[in-house]
Amino acid sequence: MDNIPPQPDPSPLDYQSPQGVAGSGSRRLFKMGAAAGVCVSAVAYLGFWNATFKTGTVLPFVIVVSLKILAFVVLQFVKRWRSFGVGVLVSMPLVALIFFGICTVMLVVR
Repeated sequence: MDNIPPQPDPSPLDYQSPQGVAGSGSRRLFKMGAAAGVCVSAVAYLGFWNATFKTGTVLPFVIVVSLKILAFVVLQFVKRWRSFGVGVLVSMPLVALIFFGICTVMLVVR
């Protein structure tokens, strides 16, 4: 009556992390990319602030954002530098907060 074959014991699960997982080098490059993105933007925004508002052009800001997006896209094709490119892209919202903070300070001071 019981023609059910015995089931084999389940194999133990191997909870080791797979090889090739992003390590500390990847995190370091990510942080370097985020810091580089913030520094480049800060230099551009603070360096071109008066010239930008005297002429009424936003060209320096557009150039910085375009270069960051271009750097992100290009670095995604270079395996070793992918996390650096992601760091550059992630720096953009932080830089936006810095930019609006600078705008607020300039409006209040003037």
